[in-house]
Amino acid sequence: MNRKADHPNTRSTYWRNLVLFALGTLLAGLALFFYGILPILYVNGRVHPPRQPVCCRSPMDWGMTYESIAFASADGTRIRGWYVPSRNGAAVILAHGIGGNRVSVLEQGMALAGEGFGVLLLDLRAHGESGGERITFGGEDIEAGAAYLTARPDVVRRRIGVLGISLGGLQAIQAAAATEAIAGIITDGAAANGFTDQPAPQQLGHWLDLPFEWVTFRLWAAWGVPAPLPVVEAIGKIAPRPVLLISGTHGDYEREMQRKFFRASGTGCTLWEVPEAGHTESWMKRKQEYAERMITFFTHALLG
Repeated sequence: MNRKADHPNTRSTYWRNLVLFALGTLLAGLALFFYGILPILYVNGRVHPPRQPVCCRSPMDWGMTYESIAFASADGTRIRGWYVPSRNGAAVILAHGIGGNRVSVLEQGMALAGEGFGVLLLDLRAHGESGGERITFGGEDIEAGAAYLTARPDVVRRRIGVLGISLGGLQAIQAAAATEAIAGIITDGAAANGFTDQPAPQQLGHWLDLPFEWVTFRLWAAWGVPAPLPVVEAIGKIAPRPVLLISGTHGDYEREMQRKFFRASGTGCTLWEVPEAGHTESWMKRKQEYAERMITFFTHALLG
């Protein structure tokens, strides 16, 4: 009788191959999920963020008189917001992060309004009460806001600034690069809009994240969100107008990306790092210092 199949070496080879096949299948499945399915779910959720209601607080809570306003962006999308008229001839546009709305930046806006600045609090497209079904990486909504302010009698020409948070920071950089009407910008955790903007990997986790980022940035266009200039190119076009980059450093990715933007910015740019803050947490962590730096920056940029 032939018992070759029962040889110990044959059995061990069979089980080794079976284990290797199972491990290979598991790794391939994980790669497909993390670098195929997960980017699709992520981008789909970000392109169409759930709208948060414009609710429960307004400039009236700070004793400020304001107007509900609306204007058209470049493609006709209706942008809505609040405007507190200027008392010093200068005005600042405030642009929230993804998933937020004008209420998200209300406290910063009221700190500026208290110093006499006009304050335009926007709902970016696909957010709050503004039109549009998907976000944009361009600065067209902020450019339209600058055009709206330019036409107002209480605002002196080119005394317009922007404070942008995350997505709003990305859009502020794009808008300032495109129009001289914006005299200075502050960004808090400005987002990237392309693979070129990513910081160099420094840890194993960063290397493993690279394929996810590469796939994600290629999916944005497929979902109707084309990328304008990379931030590292756009920010250099703003100089010598002043730019203040605010960065939480409680996380390598945030810190290194904002430093990359700073190195690409040219003259007129300042970087303020808040060690205990994560992404866009600097206002919560250092509210008084944040307000003082913000007011000082716009005083110099718009009134100096």
